[in-house]
Amino acid sequence: MDWQPIDTAPRDGRLVELTWFDGDEPQEIYPMRWDGEARNGLIPGAVGFWVLDGGGATWSEHNEDGAPTQWRPAKPSPQFA
Repeated sequence: MDWQPIDTAPRDGRLVELTWFDGDEPQEIYPMRWDGEARNGLIPGAVGFWVLDGGGATWSEHNEDGAPTQWRPAKPSPQFA
């Protein structure tokens, strides 16, 4: 599947790959899940973030500068492929 606009990404907790583009090239591809209750102290008052698979890091759409712009289904783990 080709990259899709972020506003069409599933927000049901399934793992997807997120990125942003520089020209025609995807940059910094991360496997993440939407967590509608996640918070990040660096963005006070914001609720709902993309969370790195395994936890820890978040990626926000609350600020357009640096937000993910595209998504695609995550590739299966090699151990399960």
